[in-house]
Amino acid sequence: MELPTWLSSVLSELRGKVTSFLLFHVALEISLALLLAYFFLQKAYAPGQRRERGTPSRAAARFALKSRADDLTEEEIDALCDEWTPEALVPPSTESAILSPRNGASTEATLSLVRTSVSIALGSGELADTETSDLLEAPTVHAYEPGGYCVVQIGDHGLKRCLNFASANYLGFQREPRIEEACRRILLKYGCGACGPRGFYGTMDVHLRCEYEIAKFMGTHEAILYSFGSATSTSIVNAFAKKGDIIFADECLHYALQNGMQLSRAMIVWFHHNDPADLERKIVAIESTQPKSRSNLLRRQFIIVEGIYQNTGMVARLDEFAAVRRRHSNLRLFVDESHSVGVLGATGRGACEHFGLQLGRDVDIVVVDVAFSLASVGGFCVGAELSVVDHQRLSSAGYCFSASQPPFLAEAVSVGIQLLREEPNRSERVRSNAALLRRTLREHLPANVLVEGNVDESPLIYLRLSSRGVQSLLARVLQLVQATEKQLRNRADQLRSTEMNEDGDADSLSDSGSSISAEATEELGSMVTDAAIRQINHASAVAAAATAHEMVIPGMYQAGAFEELVTERFWVLARERLIRHGIWASVPGQVLTEHLRLPPALVLHVSASHEPSELVQSGHTISRVLDSMLSAVKSEQ
Repeated sequence: MELPTWLSSVLSELRGKVTSFLLFHVALEISLALLLAYFFLQKAYAPGQRRERGTPSRAAARFALKSRADDLTEEEIDALCDEWTPEALVPPSTESAILSPRNGASTEATLSLVRTSVSIALGSGELADTETSDLLEAPTVHAYEPGGYCVVQIGDHGLKRCLNFASANYLGFQREPRIEEACRRILLKYGCGACGPRGFYGTMDVHLRCEYEIAKFMGTHEAILYSFGSATSTSIVNAFAKKGDIIFADECLHYALQNGMQLSRAMIVWFHHNDPADLERKIVAIESTQPKSRSNLLRRQFIIVEGIYQNTGMVARLDEFAAVRRRHSNLRLFVDESHSVGVLGATGRGACEHFGLQLGRDVDIVVVDVAFSLASVGGFCVGAELSVVDHQRLSSAGYCFSASQPPFLAEAVSVGIQLLREEPNRSERVRSNAALLRRTLREHLPANVLVEGNVDESPLIYLRLSSRGVQSLLARVLQLVQATEKQLRNRADQLRSTEMNEDGDADSLSDSGSSISAEATEELGSMVTDAAIRQINHASAVAAAATAHEMVIPGMYQAGAFEELVTERFWVLARERLIRHGIWASVPGQVLTEHLRLPPALVLHVSASHEPSELVQSGHTISRVLDSMLSAVKSEQ
């Protein structure tokens, strides 16, 4: 049977196309096979280095090295290992270069000399501060007591009951009986740990109930719970921001947020601390330099701030930041409410409630570390949309790859939120206590001590020296170090000669010391010398003096390391004197960001459990102690 003409033409045309396709496919496979054989037969060579004819292959080179290594003796191998010095992963910082051992002196000896000079400059004639501030064991908390008190172990000097300003216990939930009883019940039921991440087998009904309570309290549909507070901010920033995105960040953000921004590899644009006007200038500058392409319009941009800044205690101007967000498209506002939840707002929801802002309309993401107000460990995040939480369950490293929060800690968060809902006066009390202590400090502190903060209701109070106070202290300590250098040299020579003379009398050192000049600088230098020799070995006394003298001269004085060391020492001594008066505060040291240096400070955390009369008395005591320390510096000058 003959096929129709049209069908025969279609089949012949199809046969030709199939034949050409098969031929092309066969040719392609043959070409790939030849290319694979070519690469397989090629000899390996080091990247960036062209092998000359006759150069052995990588396998031959390895065999040669192995043969050479077999010829080495054990002593030669040990010598090679001893000579090898690993390269630093990052260049040394200015501070490490300044405080590195020089002239044969150890870093500890140099620091000891400068610290002793600070003690003398602050009026410690009997050197009591020198002996207690360089304790073999630093002051530590022995026990926490209800009512905002703690028992502090002061080295070998025993225990001291102090009013606790060092712990961020804003709502007074520390040692709360109902929370302790709930945690004890969950421990007996589930044990201590969850034994796995949330996405596998670490989720229990306690976690789900805690997330429900958080979402209900914050007024959202859903919340996500993290097992560690610092990892919460780091993981969430890294989950949303990626390479190519832009982050507008306050220059005083705490370390966890800075770490998350660096891990995200996004472009970071810093704006001045709590300054919405500078933020808008930076946004306009970025928009003016970016072409209006589709990729730039789809690029994600974030504004990251804190409700109450952990490094300064200032309340963020969230209403103005939200206004900047509304004026510019494609911006998301990220707020860390760790220090403001439970404190600000009519019901304690934080700075957003304090300024009347709503999730979705004004703010996109809210992050909270529960350690500061809810007496637990962990953190949570809420957003206006369910996608904010759902995205983190698959993309947040701190949620996916960390062990789940222990059940009893999740129960502590749930009970704390219930107590806050039942007793809203706790938030009112902590705000009134903070305002009372701030007013007392401003009225009685010396002029050279500043109380940082823009809102009196902030319970996080930073006390820092003014620039005039810092310069006065530095000048005094510099004078002591310079006066001590000569004394240390003479005294070290006397000690050396005394040790070498077997028939020398033990009183020869005191007799030689009595011939020192009676001038003011010589007497001060002798005092520092005596204290320094008690703390550092005699062999490094001269080198320590020379190193300390170098550290405070030309470029090294300007680098800021000496200023940091002296001011931190000032606040450490202030804290130790306050312990003797029954006040326990914290000294976090210097805070560094990418381009900002915040000097050391004395930090006070106000709690709802503090009584107003105790706060007024503590404010007077702190003012009196700091005034006496600064007066000693001023009178000596």
